[in-house]
Amino acid sequence: MPCLTYRSEAGTVANNRYDDFQLCISHHDHHHQVEIFLTVTAGDADMYLSAHIPRPRAERHTWNAARAGSDHISLKTNLWDWDQKSEFLFIGVRGQGRTSVYRQALRLNQFFSPEAHPIFKK
Repeated sequence: MPCLTYRSEAGTVANNRYDDFQLCISHHDHHHQVEIFLTVTAGDADMYLSAHIPRPRAERHTWNAARAGSDHISLKTNLWDWDQKSEFLFIGVRGQGRTSVYRQALRLNQFFSPEAHPIFKK
């Protein structure tokens, strides 16, 4: 699973299936704030995330955004449950109920240089 290379990624996911992504975050002398927006245009999709579980699932994850419809999560890389040796944020997008159509968008804090680091890869 390579690193995502776009700030926005669209997809479709069937009921109880997952699309897996990883966000690459290089170590610096500062921390990042990572915001991920999941905009659902059909069906329902949820996000399951972890810095140490390569394929987070509903049953096993560190963080989630699993409300009906679109979701958003904001994480800081200095959280106690963020694996400080990891340079990845693993994301599983799960379809709920029927095939879901979604767009995932990313925002990092002002310390991020989009030219210097790849972001998304499926």
